[in-house]
Amino acid sequence: MGEFLRQAFLRHGAHTRSWNRLHTASRFGGLGWIRQTVPAAHLLELGFMEGKNDPVHLDFLAHLAAASLYEAFTGRTFTNDLSPVRAVPARSGPARRGARTRKKVPAAPAAGELLRQLAAIYRDLDLQPVFRKVKAEVRAEDVPELKETTLAQWILESGWASSKLSREALNFAGLKWRSEMTGFATKYQYTDWQGETEPYCKFESIEHFIAGYWRFLQRDVYRGWTEHTGSTSDFVGFLLKQGYTVSDTYLPNVLKLVPRAAALLV
Repeated sequence: MGEFLRQAFLRHGAHTRSWNRLHTASRFGGLGWIRQTVPAAHLLELGFMEGKNDPVHLDFLAHLAAASLYEAFTGRTFTNDLSPVRAVPARSGPARRGARTRKKVPAAPAAGELLRQLAAIYRDLDLQPVFRKVKAEVRAEDVPELKETTLAQWILESGWASSKLSREALNFAGLKWRSEMTGFATKYQYTDWQGETEPYCKFESIEHFIAGYWRFLQRDVYRGWTEHTGSTSDFVGFLLKQGYTVSDTYLPNVLKLVPRAAALLV
């Protein structure tokens, strides 16, 4: 399977710079979609075997496995918007006199499009004004990797922007409502997969979400995060020590998604 994926990616034009970084720059050495068979085969194994057995994590792992196979077979970027589009037959004959016409409501962006919007806005956004607004001092040289890291977090938290929370509240990070978020977000009652309903943050726009995320980290519980922006492991590891999540697979899952996030930010 790993050899098949390698040949498929090569056939679709993959090369040593396909991941936006040289494969030798990865902490994994030969990162390998296009240089080795082992990482691709390992990903498929993880798609069925690693981590917790709760529905959210299993769905995430299945997504990784499905994405690799889809891209290998088609040569196209995988998105969550893979459901077939049903054609609506045209109504024959004249409209009935006096019939009420339904007002068309604009559809929310599909998950794939919503993620692309998030990545494009984040890519072009100068974070320094945001950091000044929330009173956070971040080294300019750390910002590019910090963007990759946080976008990887948001991909993981939102299920590639497919979650109800991201689609209805533009909350890609699962941020619960806190009083400190006043002025950045509004309350939104959300029922999680465990059936628990709590107030979460709802944002008016993607730009509001981005600013709100950094405001969320400026709360007392995460004070000191600006001293841990030099690498993905250091940044996410600090958040975990402060209680960001209790998942014991969160850091490795974010690390796996960083290359995908980096590609989206190009």
